[in-house]
Amino acid sequence: MVRAEQLSDRRWQLRDTTAAAHRALDAAVNGFADRAEYEAYVKANYRFRAAVEPSLGDVSFQGWRPRRILPALCRDMADLGLPCPKVPPLPPLAGSAMLGRLYVLEGAALGSQILRRQARAMGFDEIFGARHLAGDVTNWTAFLSLLDSAHPYDAGAAANGADVTFAAARTAFTKDPT
Repeated sequence: MVRAEQLSDRRWQLRDTTAAAHRALDAAVNGFADRAEYEAYVKANYRFRAAVEPSLGDVSFQGWRPRRILPALCRDMADLGLPCPKVPPLPPLAGSAMLGRLYVLEGAALGSQILRRQARAMGFDEIFGARHLAGDVTNWTAFLSLLDSAHPYDAGAAANGADVTFAAARTAFTKDPT
């Protein structure tokens, strides 16, 4: 584990390099105010996660594993009476590009804390309809330590992996084929 005084600027570099892609995704997600909007959000999140999670394979860095929410999303979709359609997987990434992909996925846990409160106000929680929003940020903080200690590390490849992943998420949230 990397101590606080040893932390690098990698997190901040990735954040700054991918800021436009992150803003575009935030605008596409845009939260939800009623059940119909929540269902649209869950379907879009499912489309994204069903594409990206298979591309992770059995990825593990120093014993750390990414948080996978696809099984919970499928149960939430069933709760809402929504089908779980087949989604083509994204191509796998490796090395620093995979770290960029994981930066996006694990960072989503932070945003899910706000969405969880919105879902709870509509009656959805970790038992019914919002299982995928349950959890905390411990995997995110562990990932940041991993990001800081990864060697070798290519900042350009990490940014590219993050951008590709942000773009896939934005596409899932702006196109509704289901």
